[in-house]
Amino acid sequence: AVVSTQRYGDGNLMWTDWNTRSIESVNISNATNRNVIVRNVHKLLTIHHYDDTTQTGTNDCTGDNNGCSHLCLNTPRGAVCACKDHLELQDEKTCKTGSL
Repeated sequence: AVVSTQRYGDGNLMWTDWNTRSIESVNISNATNRNVIVRNVHKLLTIHHYDDTTQTGTNDCTGDNNGCSHLCLNTPRGAVCACKDHLELQDEKTCKTGSL
């Protein structure tokens, strides 16, 4: 079941799929280059794309990912580092295999 679709300016269509728990994309001009971008994403409902040319303000995560080893989350209070599944934050910036 396709849950959400989003068309990008580069000619790709991205969607989330509940059955495969994935985010996928395809080139819409010729239906080529179908890719699974992320697999095994639990509780994924929708995706949104925001054109960076219409955005204002700053994003502390741009450039070097704010020094985060995995995920940088831009929040109203500034950038916060986070880890993907099965990893934990060892310090303010670095994710490592933990005792989860």
